[in-house]
Amino acid sequence: MTSRPAIVVGIDGSSRGADALAFALVLARAARTGVLLVHAYGPSEDRVQARAILDAGRPPAADVPVEVVAYADPSPARALDRVAAARHAAAIVVGPSHRAGLGLVMPGSTGQQLLSDAARAVAVVPRGWRPGADAPLARIGCGYDGSPESHAALDAAVALTRAVGGRLDVMRAFWSAPASVAGAADLEARARAGLGEAVQALPADVDAHARVFLGSPERALIAHTGELDLLVIGSRGKGPLAAVWAGSVSAHVIREARCPVLVVERGATFRLTEPLEDPAATRSA
Repeated sequence: MTSRPAIVVGIDGSSRGADALAFALVLARAARTGVLLVHAYGPSEDRVQARAILDAGRPPAADVPVEVVAYADPSPARALDRVAAARHAAAIVVGPSHRAGLGLVMPGSTGQQLLSDAARAVAVVPRGWRPGADAPLARIGCGYDGSPESHAALDAAVALTRAVGGRLDVMRAFWSAPASVAGAADLEARARAGLGEAVQALPADVDAHARVFLGSPERALIAHTGELDLLVIGSRGKGPLAAVWAGSVSAHVIREARCPVLVVERGATFRLTEPLEDPAATRSA
């Protein structure tokens, strides 16, 4: 067994960092792992100031092991990615842009850079997000279109759903622009059949539901984020292998989603669950 934290979260002393930490703690509890708080500091700060920010942001939760790292780098995104790589973390969690409206994700420059470059899953959290009193991840959604990227997202969504014992909505949207009504019906039937097969192939202990929507994928996913506690989507099929690349659909969804969004990297296996030696332990690094 190992106590290696699987979740890295960026802390900057702002409410956005607090939003990210609130969601990271929920993920950590679901996965029975720890969190690694990282604050990147540049020339205008020193290590003592950085550690003060980390200490102030350290959560009081005794059930989640916490480590803190003050990292000297003027680029928060690069610092988070490097620390996550060095610790073999499964995911990085960041807060929204300071321009995001209440309840909206809209990643800032750090989130955007991570979504383009990070070689692991990246979660972006809406402004002001806090977990509900009961079952904070009771309903997880996954965008699915049959691509390898969506398969990676579905694997991650299944793992999280099994960990929390919630419901999984596997969602597919499609445009219908054939010349005939019969052609539109055939397109919808094929979309439903493909999604149904994917859902039927999931483990029997996962409460999974197939949902097909007519229209643009991004608008359909965004419209239903208000019903979800988490949306999992895949990265776009371009860019470096094993790097997150927020494509057109992903980019739209992330900007306007009303629940946390986890973007799963292409070409790598998402592994978040890892048992701990001592669930009550809290360490500082």
